[in-house]
Amino acid sequence: MKRIIALLIIAATVTALASCNVKEQILDNTTTEYVSAAETIIENLILPAEREILRSLVNSQANLIEDVFVLSHLPVDESAAITHNGAKYAPVTDKSSIKTYAELLDILNATYTEDAVKEMLGNPPVYIELEGKLYFNLDYSSGYFDGENLYPYDWSDFEIVTTSGYKEKNKITFCADVTDANQTNGSKVWVTMEAINVDGNWKLTKFISDNK
Repeated sequence: MKRIIALLIIAATVTALASCNVKEQILDNTTTEYVSAAETIIENLILPAEREILRSLVNSQANLIEDVFVLSHLPVDESAAITHNGAKYAPVTDKSSIKTYAELLDILNATYTEDAVKEMLGNPPVYIELEGKLYFNLDYSSGYFDGENLYPYDWSDFEIVTTSGYKEKNKITFCADVTDANQTNGSKVWVTMEAINVDGNWKLTKFISDNK
């Protein structure tokens, strides 16, 4: 009933304004402004499907932090190490979850932008391909291998926070809520992240190994 009354009041108001050109113009402009503002808000909303994509990307990053670049590296056979371009490399073993350089690149390129991948691989590269095999640079250290230092984040129970995020046409800024490893009470800390749309695919712009 209240909805019907409200609609009647709106109808009566529009009818009254129709008799005055000036007021009609004001109504038109105001309506246009409201519609434009509403469209902008809708365009900038981070949709549930996009939130799941972000979750998948961050999960991929968490795995790379855990097993490939930061807390540990892919298992290698150090007894078969060789020197290549001044760096010591050891072949990745068959027990590795990632067995080829192409497979590693597929994961990196599906998760990160081209520039981020180049930065991650580094120079000299952390991982290379030699004679069809994947090799790890034994001279590389993240500073967190074998507990050398305390890595500040625990990504095992992260949450994607989009309520504080913002989406532009081809960019999403959001937060990952992760456990603060420096605190014994399991408190959380927000890590600001960014993803951009590259040819229809969302990709992270930076590898968050440590931004504290």
